[in-house]
Order: sequence, then structure tokens, then C-alpha cells
Amino acid sequence: MKLPLDCAGKTLTIAIILWPLTNVCMLTAFLSAAVEWLHGELARRTEERLLVQRSELARSGYEALRRQHEQVMILRHDMMKHFQLLRQTTSDGKTAEYLDELMGENEKIRPVVHSGNETLDIILNGKLSALISSWICASGSTFL
Repeated sequence: MKLPLDCAGKTLTIAIILWPLTNVCMLTAFLSAAVEWLHGELARRTEERLLVQRSELARSGYEALRRQHEQVMILRHDMMKHFQLLRQTTSDGKTAEYLDELMGENEKIRPVVHSGNETLDIILNGKLSALISSWICASGSTFL
């Protein structure tokens, strides 16, 4: 069955107009999806970079605290050895009493937090030390 020329011409004209519009719509949808994917990928990569930077900063901060803690422990050990040597070599009673007092005070100094986890202890004691040096009061209790 043949369509009259008028109907066939109109159908053909509509098809000629709609075909490029359909292609434009498909291309636009594809470009929109691609841009959305790229935006998500850039956001994910940016977040990943920030997490890596935060991790590195935390690691370097911990290493600095660990080195500082180690140096303090070495100094305390050396001080105790020097006090003991001076105590053994002194004959003056007042000097000996003073050195005994210093050794007793040095032995009383203990970390504020002692959880059994060296990493946690170093971090918490470092932060508490920073609070104390900043004149910020902190109190609390730990339940283990």
C-alpha cells in the first residue's frame, strides 16, 4: 500500500528534521554523562590526595613525638646515672641529701597516661604536654 505523496513527504520531512535532533540529544546525553563521571573522578582523586596528606602529616607528627619522648627518656636515664655517681663520690651530708632528693623527684616523674600501648602513650602524653604548655586545663580518667 502506497502512501499518498503528501503524507509520505510530510513523514519524510519530519524524519529528516528529527534524525539530527535525535543525534544531538544522544550526543548531549553522552557528554553530560562523561562530564558527570569526570567530576566524580576528580572529586575522588582530590579526596584521596587529601587523605594521603593528612596521613603523612599524622605520621610525621607521631615520629616527632616519638623522637622527643625517646630523647627525654635518654636524658632522664643519664641524669639518674650522674646523680648516682655524684652521690657516691660526695662526702658532704647536705649535698648527699640534696642528690637523694633529686633522684627521688626524678623517679616520681611518670607519664600521665600509661595504657600499655607505647604508640598511644606517646601521642596522648605529647598532646597533654602541649596542653599544659599552652595553659589549657585538662582532666579525665581512663578505664581500661
